[in-house]
Amino acid sequence: MPIMTGTVSCIRVFDDAGFTQLVDSAGDEEIFILWFAPPEISAFERIMHSTWVSLLREAMVNGLPVSVVHPDGNARITSLQLGTLQ
Repeated sequence: MPIMTGTVSCIRVFDDAGFTQLVDSAGDEEIFILWFAPPEISAFERIMHSTWVSLLREAMVNGLPVSVVHPDGNARITSLQLGTLQ
């Protein structure tokens, strides 16, 4: 399962979509989809998205590393955490 760890350089949040850009230690940039046009969203998903945005903003302000999991190498993430995944 592909994982990327890097610093947050950009966060974009819209009503029906959310994106972030990470820069790894080699300087490579990658854009990830937090969510995109969900037809129906559960309360759990809404809270998860809100938590992700809060963590990304905290990481961006303080220069903290963020790790994201994106199955199959696509841009849609399934997990996000501050720091490096063990």
